[in-house]
Amino acid sequence: NYGEIVRGSYPIIESNRSLDVDPVNDFVYVAVPARGVEVFRASTGESLGVINGTADAYYVSVDPVTGFVVTTKFYSVEGAIGIQAFDSTNGFAKVWERAVRPGARQLDIDSTNGLLYIGYTGTSADRGGFSVHRLATGAELADMVGPQYGKDGYGITVDEERQRVFVANRDFRLNPPGEELTAAAVTVSTRVEEVGEPIDPVDPVDPVDPVDPVDPDYTATALTAIPSAAEVSLDPDIRPVGTAVDPATGTVFVADEMRPARIHVVDPETNQLVRTISAPTTDPVADGLRDVAYDPANGLLYVAFGSNWVVMDAETGERVRGPFAFSGGVRGMDVDLERGL
Repeated sequence: NYGEIVRGSYPIIESNRSLDVDPVNDFVYVAVPARGVEVFRASTGESLGVINGTADAYYVSVDPVTGFVVTTKFYSVEGAIGIQAFDSTNGFAKVWERAVRPGARQLDIDSTNGLLYIGYTGTSADRGGFSVHRLATGAELADMVGPQYGKDGYGITVDEERQRVFVANRDFRLNPPGEELTAAAVTVSTRVEEVGEPIDPVDPVDPVDPVDPVDPDYTATALTAIPSAAEVSLDPDIRPVGTAVDPATGTVFVADEMRPARIHVVDPETNQLVRTISAPTTDPVADGLRDVAYDPANGLLYVAFGSNWVVMDAETGERVRGPFAFSGGVRGMDVDLERGL
C-alpha cells in the first residue's frame, strides 16, 4: 500500500538542507552544511559517513548513470570554490571542483546529455539565472546571468526531452518596486544550440574536418501566466517554490509556498495559467507547500508541505493517499517511481 513506511526513519547527524537518492548504486545523500554530505545505504539506512571535503555543502544532486555526486556550497564570496563532484563508484574520490558565481543554490543533472545545471539566488542584473557545466569535468558551457533567466531561484528542474530549464522564482514580484516592468513566477529557458564532442561528417565522399563543439545558448522567456503582486492585488499572495514537468505535454506544476495550499498549472507554450488546484493537505487553508513531484504514468502529484506529504490526482485535486509524516520539516522532495520510493 502506497504511503506506508517501508523503512526508517533514520537519524541524520544534524539539520539538513537537501537530499537525493541514487537507486542504482544504493546510496542516499544528505547535505548537512555544518558537517558535509552524509552518505547512507539506501536499502538499510546505515550511515556510511561523510564525504571528505564537503563541509558547507547546502545542496546535493546525484547522477545514477555515472555515480557522480555534485554539491553546491552557497557562498557569497567571488572566486570561492562553489561546486564539487565526487565519484561514488571510486571511493567517493573528488573528481573536480570549480569556482562559480556567488549564490549557487539548487542544482539538477541532465543525465541524457551529461550536463549540470546550477540555479542562483539574487534579483539584480548580475545575480540570479543559472549556469550550465559539463558533468564530467565541471567546465562551464554557459552562464545565463540575470533575473530574466531566473529571479532568486529556489528551485530548478530540467525537461531533458525538450531541453527546457524551469526556475521557480521565489521573489518573483517587482523588487524593488518600480524598477522592472514585468514579473514572473516561473522562468523557462530553451536550449537553442546542440552540445557535444566533435563529430565526423556523415558523407564519406566529401570528408571535412570534424566540427568543434558548440557552447549552448538559451532563449529565456518570463512566464507571466501567474500574476504578480506588483501588477494586481493578490489575495492570497503567491510565492513559487518547487516545480515539476509533465514530460508528455510540457505542462509545469508550480507549488505555492503561501497559504492556502495550492498548485498552479502553467502551459509554457501559450504562457497561460491552465488552472489552480487546491492541495489536500492536513489543513488546506493554513498550509503552504514546499515541493512537488509528478507521476505521469498515473497522473498523480506528490506534494510536500510542512513535515508531511500527500498524493493527489493531478486533474481533480482529490486526495489519493496520505497525508504521511516526514521526520521533520521538508525543503525538497523527489520520487523514484520505478522502485516505489
